[in-house]
Amino acid sequence: MVHRIRTPWTLSNEKVWKKTHKLGGRLFKIVGIITFFAIFSSDFYSINAIIYNFCYFYTIAYSYFEYKKEERK
Repeated sequence: MVHRIRTPWTLSNEKVWKKTHKLGGRLFKIVGIITFFAIFSSDFYSINAIIYNFCYFYTIAYSYFEYKKEERK
C-alpha cells in the first residue's frame, strides 16, 4: 500500500515533501507493526483506525508546520 501526503504545501516545496514523507514512512512502518499485533485483539478495527488516522493527520499537520517554517526562512 502506497500513501502520499499530497497537500498544497508539500507540492509547492520539495524540502517539505521529503521531510514529510520521511516522517510518514517511519510512522506508517510503526503502524504496520502495531497492526500486526493488534490482529490478536478483539478491538482490531478500532485500534487500527485510531492509530492510522492519528498518524495520517499528524503527518499532514507536520507538513503544514514545516512549510510555514520554510516560508519564514
